[in-house]
Formats: sequence, C-alpha cells, structure tokens
Amino acid sequence: MEKCFEFEKNKGFDRVTKSIGNVLRVTAADTRTTFGTIAEINYAIVYKAICKYPVFKFNSLKSYFPNLKSTREFIMSKDYLGNIRMHITTKFENPSPDILCKACAIVLGKIATTISGIEEAYCEYCSSSEPKPFDCLLLAVL
Repeated sequence: MEKCFEFEKNKGFDRVTKSIGNVLRVTAADTRTTFGTIAEINYAIVYKAICKYPVFKFNSLKSYFPNLKSTREFIMSKDYLGNIRMHITTKFENPSPDILCKACAIVLGKIATTISGIEEAYCEYCSSSEPKPFDCLLLAVL
C-alpha cells in the first residue's frame, strides 16, 4: 500500500492534499521524504509536531497499539510513522526545519483524527481479530 501526503508552501499559502502513488505537481523545489528520515536528521522536528496532538501522548498511543514500546519507536519504526511518505513543495531547495515541522504537523493532524476515531478494537480492513495495524488505520485517511 502506498502512503503519501503532499504539502505545498508558496507565498504564505499552505495546502495539503492526499495522493497515492507517484503523482506530484511540482511548482518549485520538491522534497520527497518520510517521517523516519526527518527524525533521523533532527528528531526534534517530528517530536515537536507530534506533541501538538493529545492522541500521540504515549499512554494514549499505548491504548491503541499495545505492542508499542516508546514514542521514539512510534516515530522511527516503519511499522508506524517511520515509513509514511510526504512530498513537500516549497520555493526553497532545502526546506527549513519550520517548514518540515509544519508539514509533519499537518499530516499528523490527519492521522490523529483517524486514530481518535477508533471505536472498535478490531480491524474491518484486514478482517483480523488483532488490534488494528497502523497501515489499516491509514486506509481511512487515504
């Protein structure tokens, strides 16, 4: 399953659209990255964005994902946020930490809404009797 979010920042105008696959409209400099890659370079960027949403507090995450060991694992692991791709389009060749943080926060907002909306503990997407895998939660966002 391809998971990708597009973020564009031009002249103070912010827009996020979801896309699947390699569809991307390039209007300026283009950065293709993942939460894991951003966190490897500067963990604080993703952590600052994640702290904006109460659903991402560790105790809350642990209630949705019982096997989760830490917030760092949630951010870095490919089983959770680490593999979520973003396409960031800005007028800058290398996006600043502020732009990266804003892009992360907007995408995390969409994911937070989905996680907050979980009412049942079982996955209707993959017909599993286990708690919902993170990939199945993203199907509701995409």
